[in-house]
Amino acid sequence: MMNRMLDTRLVPSLERDQHSYRPSVLAKLDELSFRLRDVEKIRRSSAFHLPQQYTTTYIMIVIMEGEGVLTDEQGKRKVQAQSVHWLAPGTTLGLRSSGRKGISLLLIRFDSYMEQQDELQRLDQSAQGEKDDSYFACNVSGSWLLPLCESLYEQWTADKSGSRARAGSLFVQMLCDLQEQESAAEGDIHIQLQRTYAYIGRHYREPLTLDQLADMAGISRNYYVSLFKKYYGESVIHYITRLRMEEARRLMTNPELRLRDIAHQIGYNDEFYFSRKFKQETGVTPSAYIRNHQRKIASYDPVVTGYLLAMGIIPYAAPLHPKWTGHDKRQYAADIPVHLKVQRANTQWRENISILTSCQPELIIAPNHISLQEKQLLENIAPVHYMDAWSTEWQDQLLQLARQLGEEQQAQRWLDRYHEQNGQIRRQLAEQGLPGQVLFVRYWKGHFYSCRLTEAGRMLREDLQLNLLSLTGNDDEEHEDLPFTLEQITRADADRILLLICQESETLLHWKELIQQPSWQSMQAVRQEHVHILSSDPWRDCSPEAYKRMAQQALTVFTDNRP
Repeated sequence: MMNRMLDTRLVPSLERDQHSYRPSVLAKLDELSFRLRDVEKIRRSSAFHLPQQYTTTYIMIVIMEGEGVLTDEQGKRKVQAQSVHWLAPGTTLGLRSSGRKGISLLLIRFDSYMEQQDELQRLDQSAQGEKDDSYFACNVSGSWLLPLCESLYEQWTADKSGSRARAGSLFVQMLCDLQEQESAAEGDIHIQLQRTYAYIGRHYREPLTLDQLADMAGISRNYYVSLFKKYYGESVIHYITRLRMEEARRLMTNPELRLRDIAHQIGYNDEFYFSRKFKQETGVTPSAYIRNHQRKIASYDPVVTGYLLAMGIIPYAAPLHPKWTGHDKRQYAADIPVHLKVQRANTQWRENISILTSCQPELIIAPNHISLQEKQLLENIAPVHYMDAWSTEWQDQLLQLARQLGEEQQAQRWLDRYHEQNGQIRRQLAEQGLPGQVLFVRYWKGHFYSCRLTEAGRMLREDLQLNLLSLTGNDDEEHEDLPFTLEQITRADADRILLLICQESETLLHWKELIQQPSWQSMQAVRQEHVHILSSDPWRDCSPEAYKRMAQQALTVFTDNRP
């Protein structure tokens, strides 16, 4: 059944324009149609984590109770009760609860259609133009939202004729109610607060005062300071300082700039005060930081980044993404001046070539398997060192690359620490009789695939000496691209299951159905709550830093879930 809906392509982010936080395009509601795909209610009284996932449908998130942090490709956003957020297909999102009260939310997945030339055309990210137009959020006033959410979920899950059609009508009603409150919500204090947050993000290099920002929000100075800390988790002053230091680290990659110039550009008149603040925030002096970042080495692949970090080298340029390289983005985004695109299905390499051409690195390190055309274009930019990390023992590859870069001692120290860490993990697991027979699989679009012979599986078998079960009994027949059924998983009768679930909409819908099946629920690992869901980062990576984090996570999931 088709119903009218809002075109989210036209809805701006709350933080994009300090003068416009409510979309005027809610009037477009009558021009579009939609189809509900799934409605899921999540209610947690304690910590909740929705892993970063790729969207193939529109997703609306209604925060009913509690608060948290939503991460999409544009960064992190605070979410709170009585707020609505939605994202377009082709983007990624993740969500974590915050505070002690847990969180209650509704996840609504749907498709959007627009009539074009007498036909209904499904909207997707490819038709949306600017990536920044893929997110919209608003706070809801009044008490209508929670009852409507409960009714929508009740109708969607009811086993009655016509209930899903009624759910579709309720969804349209939700959009209409959002439309009606558009003008009334302009005075919402949180919208005013977001206005100042966005303003700081654009003007942090300028002199800013708390009185000035409080006046913009229309509240007292003390109330503004208190509310900002509560809403964003950091003080106004710390937020301004953090932005300035992130900009300082970027400017320090320019050898022509003096510390005095950098201090002035980020809003400090006194370079000595800036130096003290920089050391206070980063732990090192500006001069030491510059010495450590003088080498302009570009990483052309996330795996390469993991090798460089093991040698203590933070690359000048590297691929970063909140889903596929989430750890690196969180830890090193401010220290890596040039951010490349993470290539999925080899679709963005031309954009990366253009970025590298502009920033002119001294050396590029790239995987050997890239195309001949890419190699030729990279070699026109700078000298290129090719790594064959996928066919060579990774520890040998690390030492080979270290010799190339003059970092053999650092690489060897890293390997010594890695082996020492894994020895301690093996002893700790053995003392507790853990983890027994382990099945390591991934789940994608309704099928299981063995991970026993992947690089991550090899690390678990060889470095941690875990007993990983084979689904076939023959390694030659257990290729990672060979699908397995739920019945085969059940017959394995594992003590524990390490499980990678592809975080995209179609797979998640299959997964939601699978876990309701009696054969899944009857497995001993499921009954004993010994199914450990892993994240793709680091478990789909194959670099030294990823292996180190895999081993640490393996210890955590096994020891935190003791019988």
